[in-house]
Amino acid sequence: MLDDLFFCRDGRDAERVYSFLEASARVDAVPGGARAVCDAYRRRIRELAPLSLRISADRGLFVWKFGPYDTGSYSVLIGDDLVRFGLPRQGRHRPVIPDETRVTLRYESPEGWLTFSPPLPLTIENGRARIVWSR
Repeated sequence: MLDDLFFCRDGRDAERVYSFLEASARVDAVPGGARAVCDAYRRRIRELAPLSLRISADRGLFVWKFGPYDTGSYSVLIGDDLVRFGLPRQGRHRPVIPDETRVTLRYESPEGWLTFSPPLPLTIENGRARIVWSR
C-alpha cells in the first residue's frame, strides 16, 4: 500500500509490517507492527480541518477541484487505500479506474499535518459520475 491510512481503517492489526527505509536503502520490519504505524500516523491527522472536493466525469474525462488550501499537496486514495495518486489542486485526466469504487481525498499541509475526506462512493453510470463533498 502507498498510504499508512490503510493500517488505521477497519481495525487492521498486522504484527509484521515491512517498510523501505531510505537511510539504509533496505526493507526492514517496523517495530510494533501496524499498531505503531497507525499511532504515529494518527498524531499527524486533523480530523476536522476544512477540506472539499468536486469530481465529475463525462465519457472517461475526469475534472476535479480540491480545496480550500492553495499550498500543500493533495492526493486521492482509490479503493481500500492501497493506491495513492498525487494530483494538483485542480485538473483533468482520463484515468483507468473501475466503474464502482471509493475515493478518499488526502491533504498534507506544508507543516506536515494531514486531513482526509471519508471514503466517498464513485459510481460511473452511462459514462458519467459526480462527487461533491466538503467539511
